[in-house]
Amino acid sequence: MEPTKRPYRVEAPENDASDLRFVSAKDVSAALRARFGSPNYRPPLLPVVAMEVMSLSHQRDASADALAELLSKDPMLAGRVLHLAQSPVYSGQSPIRSVRQAVVRLGLATMRDVVMEVAMNLRIFRAPGFSTALEQLRRHSTTVAYLSRAVCRFAAFESELAFLCGLLHDVGIAASLVVLAEDPELRSIGVEHVLTAVDEVHCEATGQLARIWKLPLETHVVLERHHTLRIDGHVHPLIAVLAVAEELAVEAGGAVALTGETGTRFLLDQDGPARLTTACEALRLNDKMLGELRKEAARMLAAATL
Repeated sequence: MEPTKRPYRVEAPENDASDLRFVSAKDVSAALRARFGSPNYRPPLLPVVAMEVMSLSHQRDASADALAELLSKDPMLAGRVLHLAQSPVYSGQSPIRSVRQAVVRLGLATMRDVVMEVAMNLRIFRAPGFSTALEQLRRHSTTVAYLSRAVCRFAAFESELAFLCGLLHDVGIAASLVVLAEDPELRSIGVEHVLTAVDEVHCEATGQLARIWKLPLETHVVLERHHTLRIDGHVHPLIAVLAVAEELAVEAGGAVALTGETGTRFLLDQDGPARLTTACEALRLNDKMLGELRKEAARMLAAATL
C-alpha cells in the first residue's frame, strides 16, 4: 500500500517538553483556494521571452539562431542565462562566450531549463515579508531539479521534462506566499495556520499555475499530484523521480524549514523515507546508485550556483 502524505508537521523547540502537535488552518486554506479559483486571480508572471522559449523548444525545426534571437529581446534575462550557462554545471572545459554558443553547446532542451531557472529566480521566488521562506524554497526547488535530471540518468529513464518538473513542483508554495504577502488580514491569522494552509493547498495551486502558464500538458498531472506516487493504480515514473530527488534534497539539508515567533520549526512539503523506498523500487535504483545520488545532492546544495 502506498504511503500517504504526512499531515503538515510542527516540531516543538528543544526546550519545550511537548512532542509533535498538529494544527488546523481550514479558514486560511479556504481563503487561498477561493483566491486561486477567482477569475480575478493574477498569478506571478514569467517573462514573456521565457514562455516563448518554452514553446520554441518543442518545435522540431527550432534553431540555435532562433532561440538566441528570442533571448536578445530580454537583455536582463539573456545576461543571467549566459552567466548560469558559464557555471561549472554546464560550461565544460572551454568557456561559453555568447548566448548562441550556449544554445549550440547545451541544446534546446537544456537551454530551456536554464532559461526557466533564471526566470523563476527573477520573478517567482519573491514576496515581501517571506524572503527567508522563498530563498529556502528556491534552493530546494533548484536542487530537486538538478537531482531529478541525475535520477533519470541513474534509473535509465528518459524524460526531458524532469528538470522542469523538479524546478516547478513547489511553485504553488511561492504563489501562496505571494497571495499572503498581498493580504495583511490573512497574514495576521498566525504563522502556524498560515503555513499549514500553504502546505495543504500548494499542489492544487501548482497545477493551476501549470495550466495558466500553458506548460507542456504532460507536466500538469505530475505537478498537481507530485505527492501521489500511483496514478490509475501504477507508480508514475516521473513522480517517482521527483520523490527520490525531493527526499534526497531534504536529507542533504535542502528542506523548506521555517521557525515561527515562538521557536517552533515548521517543515513544509515533507513525505518521508517510506515514499523514497517505494519510488526507488519502481525506478530500480539500488543502494549503490542511491549512495551516488546522495553525494550529488550534497554537492549541489554546496554549489555556488544554487
